[in-house]
Amino acid sequence: MRFLILALLIFTSFSAVSEGQLVLENGWVRAAPPMAKNLAGYGELGNNSSQSISIVSMSSPFFKKVEAHKTSFVGGMMKMQQITNMQLKPGVIFKFAPGGMHFMLMKPNRAITENLEVPIHLTTELGEKYTFYFVVKK
Repeated sequence: MRFLILALLIFTSFSAVSEGQLVLENGWVRAAPPMAKNLAGYGELGNNSSQSISIVSMSSPFFKKVEAHKTSFVGGMMKMQQITNMQLKPGVIFKFAPGGMHFMLMKPNRAITENLEVPIHLTTELGEKYTFYFVVKK
């Protein structure tokens, strides 16, 4: 009986975590010259769950490294800062847009051409993995 109750509690807690999810709308990557070493990805990343979601890593098979960055103006100069703790509370939408937050896509390992769909993988602190596709546009 205890095993059944424990199994039911574990199942219920997993379904509560997995009921909510990350969603991405309007994902796109800005087209760049073929020799560009870095590109930027944009879109609206939202948390449709009832619990906070913390993103702990990002990657793409098309790039050596993927990070989230925030652009800001400090002392009249534009600076980029990596966002290392991306925590999305329930109902929150992070807007990745030119001049603000963006996915920094570093060192492409293949040609990134217009209309290509670039996969970006996000992993949460619970080990959940999400893959979103960003279309390359001018």
